[in-house]
Amino acid sequence: MNSLRRSTWAIPAILAFTSLTALILALVAEGVWDWLSWTLLALPPALIIGFWLKK
Repeated sequence: MNSLRRSTWAIPAILAFTSLTALILALVAEGVWDWLSWTLLALPPALIIGFWLKK
């Protein structure tokens, strides 16, 4: 009976762990994407300003 109780708790524990891991990975990926998109948005003006200041 004790092993049955342990195995019944294993499934929700695994689901909770994978959900938490997926949430953390999603937040990290979103943070990386935000940083990347801001970098790509800032790149053309930075290049233009850099060339303009070099003259």
